[in-house]
Amino acid sequence: MRGGELLAGAGGALLAVTMFLPWFGKVSPYCVPLAGYSCGRNFDAWKAFGFTDVILFAAALAGVGMAVLASASPKTDAAITSACFTVPIALLATLLVLYRVLEPVGKLDTRYGLFLGLGACAALTYGSWSAVRNERPSRVARPARRRPASRRRSRSSSG
Repeated sequence: MRGGELLAGAGGALLAVTMFLPWFGKVSPYCVPLAGYSCGRNFDAWKAFGFTDVILFAAALAGVGMAVLASASPKTDAAITSACFTVPIALLATLLVLYRVLEPVGKLDTRYGLFLGLGACAALTYGSWSAVRNERPSRVARPARRRPASRRRSRSSSG
């Protein structure tokens, strides 16, 4: 597996995990927090978004799938083809999350999951883009060794 596939796979896995963390939240101005209790409400990516969460999950699956395909095949054609499908999905996911960093949903406050999700989308996009541009074979998958030719002459050829 090359570096681009590894970065995209890690970004996809991180994005899938961060979708369950708080992305947005609202704190009640009338509440006094007690130890161990919160005055607000947090929303993860599944609750905060309508259709964007489907695109984010598709990008996460594409990144992990690209890494799995790249590690399963020693040839570069499967890895580059899967990376070509991953780049537009990852770029769209990155732009959607960046938009939500600049314009949060409703009047909600941003939480740490949004920024982790943005970093995961950026890693996924950069990793898949670098996997498309890198056509060198993987250093992990070694090509099959050639057998040396026999040095003995066959007896049928000597007259």
